[in-house]
Amino acid sequence: MCNYNCSYCYARNLDYFGQKWLKIPNMEQQKSVVDAISKSHLPFNLGLLGGEPTLYPRFHQLLDYIFEKCSRNEAYSTENQIYLVTNGSKSREWFEKLPQNSNFSVLFSYHPEFCKNSEILESIKSTLNRGIKSKVNIMLHPSQKIWPKIEEFYKECSKIKNLKMHPHFLYKQSDKYLWDYSEDFWVWAKNNFGEFERDIAFEELIGDETRHHLFNDFEVYSKGINRFNGFNCMNNNYEINIDGSVTIFCKNERYDLIKNQDYFSNITKINPMKCEYDMCNCDGLLKIFKYKEKI
Repeated sequence: MCNYNCSYCYARNLDYFGQKWLKIPNMEQQKSVVDAISKSHLPFNLGLLGGEPTLYPRFHQLLDYIFEKCSRNEAYSTENQIYLVTNGSKSREWFEKLPQNSNFSVLFSYHPEFCKNSEILESIKSTLNRGIKSKVNIMLHPSQKIWPKIEEFYKECSKIKNLKMHPHFLYKQSDKYLWDYSEDFWVWAKNNFGEFERDIAFEELIGDETRHHLFNDFEVYSKGINRFNGFNCMNNNYEINIDGSVTIFCKNERYDLIKNQDYFSNITKINPMKCEYDMCNCDGLLKIFKYKEKI
């Protein structure tokens, strides 16, 4: 469920969750899903997403259970990473109840149609002040009338110490298609985010020489560098729904964690999958290692 109604939200517009939308799952079912995840043989990053996950009435209790069961991977002697993706609409007091665990972080999603700049900025500051690693995804809205609000928010975020920022390009349908942005948008985006941090690395083998390239998201999307059809992709991302059903990103295969509690314990290595899509438009998948056969 979500308390916003963003115009670009495919969850609402495409009936992405079907009859599960606005339904509150029972706690025992959620614990069963967490139990299945906790058996993972490989270390993992576990993101709590929505809709808006903070609307779950027993969120803090569920989060405590996740840390109890999923904090550490003993096989690899390392911590699993747990993070919350939120629109930041809860009060500052709510965010001050979040755990200060070393393996916990918060990813704020700034949706300019609904977010109140002053309120989400207070929530961001409260998590950082408590030592919780925090980052903000700034949704790049296609409407020109909203751009000044985005610019003002970005300006205020730039003043906050230790806050990481990321310009988030929108998808038209799920994560398969980039939004049909106008030419004016690309000019505006270049002026504001064209020189953003370059953290997407590419290597190119020419003869015996390996050339290294760094790009940011604006450059990747505006120059069409996200065309990975035919590449091998080390994608090991899964979407786990509230009923325990699991979908591998970029595949249509579906599994049931409630019936198969050992699903993740049986995955012992990451195998490359061949990219079948014209473009990679999900920024979460964009940075996953991909390679051609010759490399």
